Order: sequence, then C-alpha cells, then structure tokens
Amino acid sequence: MKQTLYRQRGWMIGILLVLVVAQHTGMVMATENDLYRQAMEARSRGEFDEAYRLFERSVEAGIRVHDAYWEMGMILLEKGSSYRVMRQALRLSPRIVEAFQEHLASSPDDDWSWFRLAYVHGLRSKAPGIREWEEAEMAILRALEISPENSFYLLHLGYIYYKMNELQKAVTVFHQALEKDPTYWEVRYYLALVYLELNEKDLAREELRMITDSLPRDTDLYDRAARELRRLGD
Repeated sequence: MKQTLYRQRGWMIGILLVLVVAQHTGMVMATENDLYRQAMEARSRGEFDEAYRLFERSVEAGIRVHDAYWEMGMILLEKGSSYRVMRQALRLSPRIVEAFQEHLASSPDDDWSWFRLAYVHGLRSKAPGIREWEEAEMAILRALEISPENSFYLLHLGYIYYKMNELQKAVTVFHQALEKDPTYWEVRYYLALVYLELNEKDLAREELRMITDSLPRDTDLYDRAARELRRLGD
C-alpha cells in the first residue's frame, strides 16, 4: 500500500515539475517576445537610443539576433552620415553579416534575409578598402531564386551590377524590372545613370524626362533626375 502511495506521489511530483518547467518556459518566451516588441515600439516612436539598447539586449539574449542586428544598423544609418556614426556602423557590420549567415544556414528560403544580407555587403563595399559586391550579388541572386517576380530585388541587382561596372548586365536587369512595373521610377533613374556611363546620352535623357514628366517637383527622385538633366544641358 505504501509503495503504491509512493509511486502515486512520485508521479504527481513529476507532473508538477513538468508543469512548472512549462510555465517557466512560457514566461521566458513571453519575456523574450516582449523585449523585441518593446524595442520595435521604441523605434517607431523615434526613441532610437532606447530602441538600440533594447535590440542589444535581444542580441545578448539570443532573441531574433539577425533581425535585432539589422535594426541596430538601420538606426545608426538613420542617425546621419557623420564620421563617428558611420565608423560605428562599419564596426557593427561584420556581426550583422555573421548573424544573417547563421540564420540563413537554418532558414535558406528566407528571401528577405538574403536581400538584407546583400544590402549589408553593398553598404560595406562603399567603405575604403572593402569590396564585397560579389558577395552582395550572390545574396541577391539567392533572394531572386526564391522570389523571381520581385522587382525590388531586381532594382538592387541592377544597382550591384552598376557598381561592379557590369553595365550591360545592369541594363538587362533594369529592363526586366520595368517589364514588371513600367512606372518603377527608381529603376528608370539608375537605368539612366548606366546609359550615361555607356555614353548613351539620348537614352539617358529619355529615362530622366519620363521621371520629371511623371513625378511631383517636390520629390527627391524628381530633384535627382532634374539635376542629371541639367548636367546634360537640358
């Protein structure tokens, strides 16, 4: 009889331990989700320093590390282009790359993360002595393998080819994007820049005039296109 009671008591204790552990795990997960959510809410309110601190805590706790690093990098870029801020962003960038590589090793079909990895490689390539355009190309091509109809990714692939001086490839990719969306004015702007590099001034002028004829004068893209037209003598 006592052995039966002991067995029942042991079984009940085991069940209680499982419930306690499950409850604790649920509380931890809730806390983790709250931490990242709080960081995003602070970021949306423009409280960049607080958001940055919370994203750092997310990284330290292993919570959505690649996403948290990405947001930290974007916060630094949004602070401005001062030498101190850009240097801080450059120091952070290898950890961002590593975090995305680790994430993509287990989630290879995450096209948005492949794009963001390409974007970071592209930003790093603008720093003196760093040339990672080929790494950026590889990452954006993986994103396009997963999402081939994404004209936003095509824009960035064309831009990468432009920076690599693969001008004919850039023209081909930009035309592919325009086949999907003829009013993608950012694509037309960079296509015009490629035509200028190729000394195809009439084609460049045509693209730039399409932009200035279609966009309001108070938009940034209109202003950039108008400046290029002025350089062409228009």
